Amino acid sequence: MNLPAPTQRWPALLLILLALQAPLILNPGWFSHDELQWAARAAVTHFGDLPWLGWTDVHAFQFRPLTFNLWLAISWLCFDRPWQMHALFVLLGSLNALLLASVLRAAQIPAHTASAGAIVFCLSPSVVYVHAWVGTLADLLVMLAGLAALRLLQASAKASRGRLLAIAIALPALIVAALLCKESAVVLPVLLLAALYRHPHPRRAWALIGLAALPVLVYLTLRLGILLDPARAHSGYAWSLRNPPARLTEYLLYPFLPILEPSATLGKPLPWLLLAATCLALVLGALAQRGWRWPFIWLGAIAVLFAPVLILATSYAQYAYLASAAAVGIAAAAWPGLSRKTRIVLGGVIAIVIAHGVLVMAAMVRVGMIERNFSADLHALLASDPPLLVIAAANDAKPWILQRLLHDVPQYRPARLVQSGERPDFFMQADGHLVPAMP
Repeated sequence: MNLPAPTQRWPALLLILLALQAPLILNPGWFSHDELQWAARAAVTHFGDLPWLGWTDVHAFQFRPLTFNLWLAISWLCFDRPWQMHALFVLLGSLNALLLASVLRAAQIPAHTASAGAIVFCLSPSVVYVHAWVGTLADLLVMLAGLAALRLLQASAKASRGRLLAIAIALPALIVAALLCKESAVVLPVLLLAALYRHPHPRRAWALIGLAALPVLVYLTLRLGILLDPARAHSGYAWSLRNPPARLTEYLLYPFLPILEPSATLGKPLPWLLLAATCLALVLGALAQRGWRWPFIWLGAIAVLFAPVLILATSYAQYAYLASAAAVGIAAAAWPGLSRKTRIVLGGVIAIVIAHGVLVMAAMVRVGMIERNFSADLHALLASDPPLLVIAAANDAKPWILQRLLHDVPQYRPARLVQSGERPDFFMQADGHLVPAMP
């Protein structure tokens, strides 16, 4: 494929990325209760009546005012037209891919390699997951800020004194914006270290990275105790220092396994795990051809970018978004120096990753179709104002989909999930439609 050079033909590369992700844009429904809950909060007549979140409550466990307020606004504008909301998220993700390509070009990576890296990034499984689910706005925004900061740091190499001052102001501002989006932004100073690659003025780069790290130090001083307080955390954020080995293993093997969530990784049969481990070994072996430091840099960057979530009890695909950019970026930087045989081997592994991404794309769209049918039938049933609607998953349906769609969604009350020993009123079929339970 004759890929466009990102610095010369941005619109063409953007169109390629959007076309490859077109199924996500056309997804007719939603993935989980998060977007349904935010839609309920945004269900007001006038934009000014939205329940905006405050910007100073640093003691909240999830202090994400920029993300949450943007989510309210987007839900108010687009929720009734799913394709518009999906298009916005895919566009944000594609902009992240373009920024990644721009970072690679600034590091003197060939244009076609940088463009290919942007495409591989968008088709990798964790990235597809993030671009497909509108519950991941925070992850998109954190990467947008992080890659923009990294690109500015690279631009400092040839900046005049006046422009250097502007960069010195913009860098910490971008980090602050990211910290207002999600807690994972604390790792962005590590991402900025990539600017040291082929930077002609490393001392200048180190000084700017230190400046960008100051907001993170302030943030951790104010909030580290809150984030690590188990009494404040939701069960999904329970943590233990025993968790990192298992979590890192799951995240590293996940791209090579045909599963939707990395939490299912270690439950796969041993032959699958051996195949995934072989793919990982082939990636590290290919990188080693560039020098013994390359595989360690690749693994180290991924591990550090995962650091805030490795202590958690469960791994989630969206947590791999930043690490996916690092994995693709470092592999792209190594690509020009690889032999033809090594490129073929690494290309085969990349094909496996892309195939997994396509499977994730199909699964996310399928859940969206199920949600569309489920919500339409449920709204029709709720119109008769029943005192209670007890719903169970039919034998051919996936219970986890029903659980995610019904969990604490205000507009679906009084419908709820069936409890142990209880007789359901309706069953959700595999396609999402609701049918009455047999008397």
